[in-house]
Amino acid sequence: MGLDVYLYRCPDRKLARFNEAEYEKATDGIRARLMKDRFGIDGWSAFDKLTQPDKDEFWRLYKAEKAPIAERLGIDDERSSHVSDQKIEIDSKFHPKHYFKIGYLRSSYNQGGFNSYARRLGIPDLADIFDNEDGEYEFTPDWVASKERAVDALAQLREKDFGFDVVCVDPNFLKPPTITDENQALAAFKQQFDSWQGPNASSFESYENSTGWFIKDGRTIHAAIPGFREMLGRPIPCTYLVTKRDDENWYAQALEIVIEMCNWVLEQPDRDQLYMHWSG
Repeated sequence: MGLDVYLYRCPDRKLARFNEAEYEKATDGIRARLMKDRFGIDGWSAFDKLTQPDKDEFWRLYKAEKAPIAERLGIDDERSSHVSDQKIEIDSKFHPKHYFKIGYLRSSYNQGGFNSYARRLGIPDLADIFDNEDGEYEFTPDWVASKERAVDALAQLREKDFGFDVVCVDPNFLKPPTITDENQALAAFKQQFDSWQGPNASSFESYENSTGWFIKDGRTIHAAIPGFREMLGRPIPCTYLVTKRDDENWYAQALEIVIEMCNWVLEQPDRDQLYMHWSG
């Protein structure tokens, strides 16, 4: 889970959004009519009670009816969005293997996310850089101003970041810890470690869950400092782990890609057609 920011190109967003709204209204009507007239039900809760053959028949009829509407309105039925909407995603020239792209930025909700790091360091996060504090879903930023803010954020990062970071490890608020000794802690780690092996292993390099905080490639810990953090208006005990940050500084690279993306947009002759999807 996290914030995903996408870059799109669309020649006529007003027309595209109008046609998408018309398509949604038409398909909602088709679903309601089929449910009531053909299958004698009202709403999705009742749909689950249909037999599998009836469900299959419903989807066959529904898809057949909506297909010509999608074609007439120029809707990509797979995405339920207008065919003129083009998603931009280009590898960075400077950091081609980075998770950030020209056209795609991401900040996980956990402590490893870019925005979490930026707040810890006291530098602008993605919302600050693109001036989208309200989290507007679809908008066109001021690309020149956004680039300037990203350049400033990178300068602040290089001044403030001295090669270390901090992670707060605290009990899960909804599931109190059950581990009471070192052996249980090691066994809990082994369970997570075993899940990293094999073809079905998660692609996340670091993550948090009800058991704790885990990072696959390891992290050098220089200090474990007991303390408190505020949650729901009250202090709860935690441990602050001071860790050695990676030498390449993934976060600095992320900001360099943000600047690279702004430059790419400003070089486009049709940059007035470019806009962002802010999905969190």
